[in-house]
This record gives sequence, structure tokens and C-alpha cells, in this order.
Amino acid sequence: MNKSRYILSLCLVIVLQNAVVSNWTVFGVAPALTLLYVVGLTLLYGPMWGGYTGLGLGLLQDIIFSDVLGVRALLFFVGATVLGHALYHNDRNYATGTLATALFSVFVLVGQWLIFFLLRMPLPGTYMLGWPMLVYAILNAVLFTPVMWLMQRWMKPENVRRFGTF
Repeated sequence: MNKSRYILSLCLVIVLQNAVVSNWTVFGVAPALTLLYVVGLTLLYGPMWGGYTGLGLGLLQDIIFSDVLGVRALLFFVGATVLGHALYHNDRNYATGTLATALFSVFVLVGQWLIFFLLRMPLPGTYMLGWPMLVYAILNAVLFTPVMWLMQRWMKPENVRRFGTF
């Protein structure tokens, strides 16, 4: 992996998520570019790269947006590691990645709700369960293909792990 491209893409994802993508809404739900980046990196480079990147991105998002540190970091790390190990020897194509993104989105939302519930923290008024959670998962799944296509072109992972096509 070209580490300079990795660092540059990481910075670009953080800036785009916080400045641009968080303002786009579909039925009141904004997509999660950082989640798409973590899933894509997990599928391209395996559970270690995806897990540690998810840990770092989640911690940064927790520092910026959350009252409790480590919730997103924990969920991104665990989700990316489990996803990477589950799909390591399986077919990794766009359809699999789309389904994995939808499941990862639901895992993060339900995990946040469960952790906040166990900590007896008040849930935000905009918290997504039910219909918004389904829209969030579908929106992230639809955006997975263009994000993954851009990641493949920019990071050139062909020499590390092959990512199949349809």
C-alpha cells in the first residue's frame, strides 16, 4: 500500500465527511463516508488495516461529536475486524461489499443504542431506529459502489489483495 495515498485519502475522508457529506440528507438521514471508507479498506486490505483505521476514525469522530469517547471507535474496530475475518477467504465483490456495508451500518447504529442504553446515557433526539435505520443502511449500501471504485483507482490495491467484480 502506498502510505502517502492512504494518509491523503484518510484526511480527505475526514474533511469530506465533516464539511460536505454530513449536510446531505435523504429522508432526514445523512450518509456515513467514514463507515464506507472503513468497509472498503477492510475488503481491500484485510481486517488489520480496516480495524485499526476504524479505531482511529471512530476515535476522531468521538472526540469531535460525542460526549462519550470510544463508542464509535469500539464499534468500527470490532465491526471491521469481524467483517475482515469473515470475508477474508470468501468472494469479495461489489455485491458482497454492498451487503456488508448495509449490515455494518445496522451494527453500528444498534451498537451505539445498546452502549448508550447500558451507560444510561440519554439518546439524542435524532437517533435512528426503525425506518431511519433502514434508510441509513440502504443509503450507505448504495454509496458503497462509487466509493469503492474511487478507492480502487486511487489506492491501487491490486498488488495486495484482489477485489473481484460482478
